[in-house]
Amino acid sequence: MLARAHTHFRLYRLQQQVQRQNLELEDKVRHRTRDLEEALDSLRATHLQLVQAEKMSSLGQLVAGIAHEINNPVNFIYGNLAHVGFYMEQVLEAIAIYRPLAHRALDSDSIPNLDEEDIGFVAKDFPKLLHSMQEGTHRIREIVKGLRTFSRIDESPCKAVNLHENIDSTVVILRSRLREGDHFPAIDVVNNYGDLPLVECYSGELNQVFMNLIGNAIDAIHQRYEEQLKRQETPAPGRIEIITRLEGENGGWVCVAITDNGCGMGEATRNKMFEPFFTTKPIGKGTGLGLALAYSIVTKKHRGELVCGSQVGQGTRFDVQIPATGIITGGQNGNENIRN
Repeated sequence: MLARAHTHFRLYRLQQQVQRQNLELEDKVRHRTRDLEEALDSLRATHLQLVQAEKMSSLGQLVAGIAHEINNPVNFIYGNLAHVGFYMEQVLEAIAIYRPLAHRALDSDSIPNLDEEDIGFVAKDFPKLLHSMQEGTHRIREIVKGLRTFSRIDESPCKAVNLHENIDSTVVILRSRLREGDHFPAIDVVNNYGDLPLVECYSGELNQVFMNLIGNAIDAIHQRYEEQLKRQETPAPGRIEIITRLEGENGGWVCVAITDNGCGMGEATRNKMFEPFFTTKPIGKGTGLGLALAYSIVTKKHRGELVCGSQVGQGTRFDVQIPATGIITGGQNGNENIRN
């Protein structure tokens, strides 16, 4: 009996030891799996940043080159239009003075067949023609300025910039998508800018954030427009509002709010929208990288926050919040600007 009890006790001890070892092994497997998942997520984020950085570097060089090539001839034309107008005024004044004298001094048959109505029309229409040319070249110069601001050529990666210029340059880049097209009406962009100081930031990367957010707003408005047409409803005009303001104690945080009246998102989409490669767009129209990269740029590169609020059928609002100062002068760990 004692031997049998001793055997049962040993078996019980062995079972307990095996169970304990199994639990320890399972715990190690869970920790190792978690470590591997974190390493994989970090690798994916690094790969995403490297790919996007290379794409943006190539895009920036291309944009800068195009802007430079366009800028020189446009400035030449724009600068000479004023002289053309001045010279034309002198020519028209000379014609007005000398034409009556020519009629009296010469045979009327030797004078070019240009009656007073033609001269009057030229005198009235040419200033309008010149004005339209000036307006056209001015618009081209504004586009070139937007391209140069967007690419931020000849500037250090991080410096104090005027965020309003960055936002305006992004809207200029996207202007063709905001205009009325064959399938979509025009989208109105409303700017309600606050009084912001120069903001220390990585300007080129922050431009990419604005590009992604405004681009997504345009896509959401187009999707809402299509859905309303399918339901045989009268589509509401598209509208994007951009608000900037200072927030926090002593105005230490800059907030850029981008709101659209697009199709909006449900909770399931909102919970996944910052995950790399997640997209609700059809194949070929979305990579799922834009919002993930924007989130990384705002939260990790600028130690800020990117917050989204959205309701299906009501629209979406993104709030970009970054420190007004401290990106350059702050500590390496960034704890000085972490928001509570």
